[in-house]
Amino acid sequence: MATEEAQRITDPGQILESDLSVGLFNQAIETPEPGSSSQPHMRQARLHLLQPLATPAMLAACRNQGSHVLLSLSGPSNEPVGHDYLDISALSKAWRQALSKVPPISRLTFNLSLPKPDSGEGEGEREVAFEKVYWETTAPESGKHLAVLARDVMTMVITMATATRMRVQGDVRFEVLYDEVEGASPRGMKLLKKQLLAISGARGRTAALENSGGVDDFESAEAVTQVERA
Repeated sequence: MATEEAQRITDPGQILESDLSVGLFNQAIETPEPGSSSQPHMRQARLHLLQPLATPAMLAACRNQGSHVLLSLSGPSNEPVGHDYLDISALSKAWRQALSKVPPISRLTFNLSLPKPDSGEGEGEREVAFEKVYWETTAPESGKHLAVLARDVMTMVITMATATRMRVQGDVRFEVLYDEVEGASPRGMKLLKKQLLAISGARGRTAALENSGGVDDFESAEAVTQVERA
């Protein structure tokens, strides 16, 4: 099967930028002729899903005014410590909308590394604006910190994978990359990989949910994911 090099995408907006749109829009999806031994072209991209949280705008959109601020008892004085658990609905929506505007990508790698500050070109303001984000299980006990819930991240990935499965007629492949040193749960990631494997092989169920294409597929996938979580 012919493949192109996976494009590294760290922000939803990059999907529609000119240098990426050439690969995403103008790359013909080859369909083999009957009896031909050639395989269809498999387009691929590597999405760094949490990296947009490094930008003040997306981080502000994901701050939850109270419902995700949980208290935990820690330390010898048992004083409550409040962590700001981000609501990543806006982040998930941004990725889904961007993907809905391009032809389906049949091989997606979901990189779940925590956001990092821009490598920088001497722009100190970006360093100052960056706020570190933790997984909920590794946020330091002292002080108030930003954290993402693993279940929310897994839901985002599953929703995007389901929508992709709904849009792609042929084979799809999903991969997950994560950094165990950052605190990502190996057990949770193993479960996520199993779910993605099941989605990649599921055709009849998702075919019944197909609409006219585009964003409707992504909205349908989100609804299915929410029902499954209930």
